[in-house]
Amino acid sequence: MASEARFDDARRRVEYLLALDPYRPGATMDVPGNVDQFVEYRHSVAPANDCSRITVGGIPVSGPYLGIVPRCKAGTACTDYDYTLGGSTFFPGAFTPGRGYTGSNVDHCGLVNVAASAIPPLLAGAAFSPLPPKVAVATY
Repeated sequence: MASEARFDDARRRVEYLLALDPYRPGATMDVPGNVDQFVEYRHSVAPANDCSRITVGGIPVSGPYLGIVPRCKAGTACTDYDYTLGGSTFFPGAFTPGRGYTGSNVDHCGLVNVAASAIPPLLAGAAFSPLPPKVAVATY
């Protein structure tokens, strides 16, 4: 969008870009400079029963899918939350009232459930607790 001629200058800015445990083999995630605020919710270590570990006849064929570490342009406000680093902290599930995950048990599929609790307050400018630990974001 930042360099696409079909977008006028006023429409090239992205106020918020939210990423939920993005995954692609061998990929890097460079957040472009036209993004004002980037927030990622991910997990960096898969629990043994991670939903993305798929085996056929006992042979692993995919997974685990781990969120990509972001890099941001200087000037973009970037936050990288990593549920894995939450250890024994309980994170409530938005789609499973009264249930959720401890940080070390958040897997690729469950991440959407726990992140969905944190996103509406973020967009409303309100505080939410508990949030997973933040990871420092590199710039490029």
